[in-house]
Order: sequence, then C-alpha cells, then structure tokens
Amino acid sequence: MIHEKFEIERWSNLFSLEKLRAEARQFVEARREEMPDEYPNEAAVERHVKLMSPSGEIVTSPCHLATVEQLRAECLSKRCLPTAPTDVFVFAKGEPPDRGVTKVGGLPFWPGDRTWPIGKSGEPIDFIAQICFADSADLFDALPGDILLIFADGIFLKDWNRHDTSALRFEWIKRAQVNPIEAANVPKRRWELIPVYGQVHRTVDYLTGGIWEKEWWSILLRKSRSPRDFVSGLGARRALEKKYHQPWCIAMIEGTKIGGIPRWIQGAKELPGRFLCALGSIHPVYETGTNDIVHRPFPFTNVPGPYVSGRRVFRSESEEIPANHLLMWGDVGSLYLFLDDEGSIHWTIQFY
Repeated sequence: MIHEKFEIERWSNLFSLEKLRAEARQFVEARREEMPDEYPNEAAVERHVKLMSPSGEIVTSPCHLATVEQLRAECLSKRCLPTAPTDVFVFAKGEPPDRGVTKVGGLPFWPGDRTWPIGKSGEPIDFIAQICFADSADLFDALPGDILLIFADGIFLKDWNRHDTSALRFEWIKRAQVNPIEAANVPKRRWELIPVYGQVHRTVDYLTGGIWEKEWWSILLRKSRSPRDFVSGLGARRALEKKYHQPWCIAMIEGTKIGGIPRWIQGAKELPGRFLCALGSIHPVYETGTNDIVHRPFPFTNVPGPYVSGRRVFRSESEEIPANHLLMWGDVGSLYLFLDDEGSIHWTIQFY
C-alpha cells in the first residue's frame, strides 16, 4: 500500500459504543442533578441521552470514522442493501513520509521540471490538495493518472466562490514519472494551509433508498435473494432514523473519500460523468466549552490532543490549531469531483 492504513480496530476500541454511550448517560444524569427543571420526566432524559449518544458524524477525526463504522455494524451490516466500495481518509498532521499520498496543503507531488499553473490574473495559483488513487485503482476501469492535484486561484469565499468554474485547476500526475518540486521553488500562497495527510480505510457506502436514488427499487430487487432480504433492505432507512441522531451520515460516509456514493449536503446535483471522489473540510474534533462530555483525544491520528477552543487566552500548539489555516469549504462542506469519459473533471461545492 502507498498510504498508511487507518487502524479501525484500534480506534473502535478507543472509542467504543459502550464507552461513548455510558459517557452520554453519565453526562445527562449529572446535568439533571444540576438543572432538574430541564427534565420534567424520564422521556426528556432519554431524548437528551439519545442526542448525546454516538450518532452519524462527518468524518473529520478518528473518533468519527470509528463511531460510524460501529453504528453500521450494529444496524446495517446484516441487512440486504446495495453497496458501493469506497476508500475513506482520516488525516494525520504534518508532512507524510511519502509525498505522493493523499494530502492537503504542504509540499505537492508536482514535477520539478514542469511549469507551475497560472491563474487568470497571471499569477501562480495555490496548491490545495492532492488525491492519490494508487490504492484505489480497483474502484475504476481506468484513470488519467495516479494522483490528482487540485489548485485554487486564491481563497474560497474571499477570492472566488462555488459558482466560479475557472477558480479550480486539476492536474493528473503519474507517480513513477515525477521528481517532486523542492520546497524553495513552490510559489508563495494566498491560501496558507497547515499540511495534513490521509490514512486510508476501505469500506462501503450503503444505499438505503430515497427520492434521489431513482433506481432504488430495481437495485434492491436484483440484490435480494428472498422476500426476507427485500424486507430487511426496505426497513434500513427507518431503522437508522429511529435509533440514531444524524442518521444521514451513517449509510453514506461524508468526508474525504474515493469512490462510493456522494453524500450530498444540499441535495443531489447532476454532473457529467461518474463520481470520482470528495474532498471534505479539515475540521478536527474540538472541545468548545464546559458542556463537553469528556476530553476527546486525537483530533488527528498522530496528535493525542485534545484541541481546546474558547477556554483560555493562551494555548500551546498542542492544544489548538489555527482554524483559518485548515481547509474549510464554507461551513464544514465538501468538494465533489466527477470524471467524464473524455477525462475532464466536473465539480461542485456544498456546505451547511
């Protein structure tokens, strides 16, 4: 493998559902003792426990993917559902040992002898991220290269917005043909991003039906080998909605991923070609105030943390990372990329 592997068993043990649910109940019970008027009956307690319990998550830190995968195993894995394989990324902070992996910010895997891309102003544009498909080749028939580099003509929502189709530039590179550019030769950036790199986890996206999935019924019928299979698939969406908070982030992964099914934020959009990948916002888990259940460790896979926001005037680098130096698509949004038969990239950005 080119990428480091995300150790799902390790993270699932650290963030086990049993532990997280016990923490949620302890938090609510302690709060009821302090503010009994907020809980007129046991139903109110249970509603709050459900709200604070493990739920669907946008995958931005190790705890999120570990939680989502455990919830899927609990509710979806034994149901008959159409699936699509996907490689999901959780990020480590810093520069990777191999510059050719999936990463955001930092040093790109750009050929040192190749001209740097220029924007409409005539100035060099900013390297934003690269997606490495070397470990995901089996998800596609063929691709124009091994690594897709993404450049932007300035800062999102400052210099350009999601309707400016000329703001992003995409360049395919083959790993074997590159002598990467030296740091001293990378042009000065407008969008300064702290480097992070991805650890990969192979999983699936589940189709649970919906008005956006026009062929849902026929897909489920073809996959089902018995009426029982068909009924179990039909009940999947309702089971998620009944049991978990934010169920829409359980069936389909939302975050940085290759392949699978796009987890649309603002509704499905028709783009030419097939879904290639999504580049999510880099938004590591923070503690934001005294109402947090516990100190959530590991905002990144290699940073024990936790990161703290809004508690002290002076914080060390180990406690907080400047949010304005992390890739953010609006309010924790995603960039969706589609590849057509001619090899052209089509894109859109959605956010909350």
